[in-house]
Amino acid sequence: MLIRLQSGFHFRRGIPVRFRAALGKREIWHSLKTLDRNLARTLSAFRVHQSGHVFIGRNILAQQGN
Repeated sequence: MLIRLQSGFHFRRGIPVRFRAALGKREIWHSLKTLDRNLARTLSAFRVHQSGHVFIGRNILAQQGN
């Protein structure tokens, strides 16, 4: 999700319940360090992709542990 604050745009994504204990948090917040909406959308899409890989990696590790 793209969040607009006075300081600029931020990326926010909820962490799936099954990964919260391992990651130690409920959400990912990251400053995109821009006031430009179009650039923020591009950066946000990259963060969605990047955080998705973290969840996939955690899922694979969890399955290997069983």
